Amino acid sequence: MKKKLLIATIPIVVLLLGLAGALLFLVSQPEEDVYTQNITQAKSFFDAGEYDKAITFYENALKADDTQEEPYYQIAMIYHKQGKLSDAISILQRADGKVKSDRIKNLLASYLGEQNEGLEVKNDVAVEAENAGTFNESLLKIFNTYSYDTYSKTYTLENETFESNLYTVKYLNLDIDFHYIQNEKTGNILNESTHRPLDSVRPTEIHVNDLELLISGVSTGVSLDKLKSRGITNLIQEYDKSHETNVLKFDFSNCKFTVACDENGRIIGRDSYNVVVPLASTIVSERVHISGVVVSATTAAPVSRASLTFRTGWNVRVGASYGSTDTNSGGEYSMYLDPGDYTVEISAGGYSKEFFNITALPVAELEQNFIISPVLSSGTIRIVLEWGTSPRDLDSHLEGTSSDGTDVNIYFSNKQAVSESGVVAQLDVDDTTGYGPETITINDIDGSYTYRVHKYSSDGSLITSGAIVKVYMSPDSQPMVIQVPSNVSGEWWDVFRIENGNIVDINGTVVN
Repeated sequence: MKKKLLIATIPIVVLLLGLAGALLFLVSQPEEDVYTQNITQAKSFFDAGEYDKAITFYENALKADDTQEEPYYQIAMIYHKQGKLSDAISILQRADGKVKSDRIKNLLASYLGEQNEGLEVKNDVAVEAENAGTFNESLLKIFNTYSYDTYSKTYTLENETFESNLYTVKYLNLDIDFHYIQNEKTGNILNESTHRPLDSVRPTEIHVNDLELLISGVSTGVSLDKLKSRGITNLIQEYDKSHETNVLKFDFSNCKFTVACDENGRIIGRDSYNVVVPLASTIVSERVHISGVVVSATTAAPVSRASLTFRTGWNVRVGASYGSTDTNSGGEYSMYLDPGDYTVEISAGGYSKEFFNITALPVAELEQNFIISPVLSSGTIRIVLEWGTSPRDLDSHLEGTSSDGTDVNIYFSNKQAVSESGVVAQLDVDDTTGYGPETITINDIDGSYTYRVHKYSSDGSLITSGAIVKVYMSPDSQPMVIQVPSNVSGEWWDVFRIENGNIVDINGTVVN
């Protein structure tokens, strides 16, 4: 009986042992495989701009192998970029005793230095609260200077409507309605046969459907005090019977605003009713005081003793000047101009001579900064990204392969790519507060690369950012200037590719 029981039990034991072995095989995959899978997934989410998910997979990689440098380093860089300095320090301190890495050690020392000096970067919520009520001056400059012809050539038509003495147009990816109203005050601004505006006419009213494009922070509310601190003038608060809402009326940046608000003067939503009226450029004849700073593309530091020469008209690079001035030790300049268009020639020791087109708007004070590039070494390409106040943070990305097969992925947390022959490319400047520069220099130009721009911060949009990319190809020539296209959408702009030193597949308008 016992023998039969033993014989009957043997198959069961064998089966259980087999199941246990299979289970052990399933749960005991090599740690290296699990680590690699999570690292790969983390990089994929990071490239897609999904940083919280990237952190999750970097943490999963650490669970598989906490002796590797990359997850600690990348998580810290993401936290720092997000303004979470204490979290960045914490993850680097976790690496202590587990990872022997000069990069980890140096980065931790740098972050601790920031903390000790009281320079902790504010987190996104704090930054957005501080910037609440900030106007998108890049968009306002468009409102001030673009005529119907300019809008038509710059943006792609989405839809248009014709009514008696009213033409309304909307452009693709630009959530704004432009109204051209013909009446006794505006005169004959519509073509009698086409009913469209005359080429030189500017909109009589502009309605911004997503007010966050124009004034930051309205999605959570912007107080009257915040608006006053931004420099608005001629403020009136009243009740608008036709729209049955309280409104604020004020002037800013050569435009008249009417914006819905609550009884306390607070703008309470990105869908708030609003009307923006650009003022006619002929109403002010006084000279304009223009001032600003000239900075270096590779350091963002002020350039002292730079010479600025102003000539009347756009792209006027030779001939008599309207006037000239020099920057002081802090890179600052100051000049008085008549309202109109100008070409500014800027030269400084060690920098390439550059030309800039500007419009001196008919306002009392105008701020205009300029970014110039140090003289380029032969066989080098420099890419400089500039933009306006919104979005607050755009990022440059260079991806591809060098001439010797080295993988290249340059962005804010991986600032340099190195091969056996030296530095392939590097991020010289990472700007997070608007305007730029955000600069990448490529030393090995014979590789294959893609240059992209990512909208990192949540505010604004690429299409209204005023973003331009300047590409320097040789020491003695002017840069190629590429303007963000009117059909870009989402958070990424694939600007161009570089193949063996040539710029190809340009996605944008070359404006010079």
